Amino acid sequence: MLETSEHDEEKRLYVSSREPQRIAAFGNGINDALMLRAIRDAGGLAIAVDNGEGCAIEALQSAHIFITSITSALDLLLDTTRCKATLRT
Repeated sequence: MLETSEHDEEKRLYVSSREPQRIAAFGNGINDALMLRAIRDAGGLAIAVDNGEGCAIEALQSAHIFITSITSALDLLLDTTRCKATLRT
């Protein structure tokens, strides 16, 4: 079971109160897992990012996509056709 802090819960509540289905969120830490999961489960886009410091398994499991740089992650938002194959079901 994932141990969470009050700050983690505040992140989740914040995104949950703002149309999470329209949000793209980035995270790499255990503290981002609840937020990423809330976005993912609501139909938004949850992206786990490794910027060279690593990415917690909890963040990976809560995201749709894992990507190795914030620049590449932001590029997905600029050209949405780049992630179609990854998210295709």
